[in-house]
Amino acid sequence: MRMLKTIAAVALFATLAAAQHSKAAGPADVLSTVEAHKSLTMFRTSLISSGVASMLRSDGPFTVIAPTDQAFANVPKDEMQKLLTHPAAMNFLLARYVVRGNIASRDAAGFSSAKTLMGVNLRSENPNGELTVNGAKIVEGDIRCANGVVHVVNSIDFSLVREAIAIASPAPTLTTKSQTPKP
Repeated sequence: MRMLKTIAAVALFATLAAAQHSKAAGPADVLSTVEAHKSLTMFRTSLISSGVASMLRSDGPFTVIAPTDQAFANVPKDEMQKLLTHPAAMNFLLARYVVRGNIASRDAAGFSSAKTLMGVNLRSENPNGELTVNGAKIVEGDIRCANGVVHVVNSIDFSLVREAIAIASPAPTLTTKSQTPKP
């Protein structure tokens, strides 16, 4: 019986120590949280290719609207390829999904007044009690991080994708033939 009490006491102390260690470590930063989320692998890849990843390890706070892998899969392949091969285009797109500051999913007014890293307001609506941001429904909200919060969304606004590609693509050059008159 004495041995059983000793084992129970050791197990209790081990559990309390593990809980204290977990509490002391606190939540991960935004980038680590995205990396650990199983349905955000394409978003993580996009953050890295665009150069936005390192910023999301800094102090913040940041509110990140993170499209799922399925959302990225719905982007036409040629457009996705352009985003992945042009870091400036991907950076432009992702900057429309990141806000400085902490916005909880219950704060629809906070979303509509928040300015993205591109300096434009997020578009938010709350039809039938389902909050959408940039046209996408929040499917998992309020994932707390050490330096902000992540809201997972189910789609990507294709108009923002096309705008990012257009902005980052080089402008066509006009060539004209010299029209010198013949003598």
